[in-house]
Amino acid sequence: MLSTVNRSTVRFGTICALTAGVGASSMAISKMPLEKPIQRIKSAYAHVSLGLATTGLAATVMYQNGFTNLLIRATPGTFFVGSMLVMVPTLLGIMFTDYHQNPVQKYLLWHGFNIFMASSLSMVGFFGGPIIGQAALATAGIVGGLSLVAFKSESDTFETFEGPLGIGLGGIVACGVANLIWPMPILHNVLLYGGLIVFGGLTLTDTQKLRRQAESNALFDPINESLGIYLNTLNIFIRMVEILDKLNRSGKKRR
Repeated sequence: MLSTVNRSTVRFGTICALTAGVGASSMAISKMPLEKPIQRIKSAYAHVSLGLATTGLAATVMYQNGFTNLLIRATPGTFFVGSMLVMVPTLLGIMFTDYHQNPVQKYLLWHGFNIFMASSLSMVGFFGGPIIGQAALATAGIVGGLSLVAFKSESDTFETFEGPLGIGLGGIVACGVANLIWPMPILHNVLLYGGLIVFGGLTLTDTQKLRRQAESNALFDPINESLGIYLNTLNIFIRMVEILDKLNRSGKKRR
């Protein structure tokens, strides 16, 4: 059962990799008082927190009610294709729905996306509560620390790494697809550890982009600006769950 969950975890990381780091379109630039960017940043992070809470709660309900057992019976290819058919249109719908003109539609799509992501996240329930709790704390420390570093750095310090990170993200996606067809330990390790590095880097760039958008845009969409950090956080969390599980199992073997 655990090996099945590990493969599902990798598939989830691949799915998220296809969408992480997507930025909102730029708008007109205008000057604004210092308080406004801070309020905007707080609003974006509130949406990150609410999105993660919604996904976590929905994942818990799905796991406790047996829905996750149905998901793990699907073949990797079926799971991947089905996920993409639902996730990509929903994500695009969120990105291109105007937050100020159609807020109800925007929030309905956003909540639907968060709940859909829970279907994959629910699979980590098989790893057990202690591992999940440790991974959540580790993820909070990683994302919080990287965000703080990005905010305290010069505005374009990490945005210059967007190109290399984009290439790395493409490599993660390619490895994920290849791992579905030819499962190999080396591909799995690239997805696990390489993905952790890539999504950590994307957290830095997405945080600086959020700050820039908050400071310069005439209009601000906290949902669009929160999506990148939300997806990065989920990807880091998924990988931390598996890394901690590996460390736990290796420790037991030594005893």
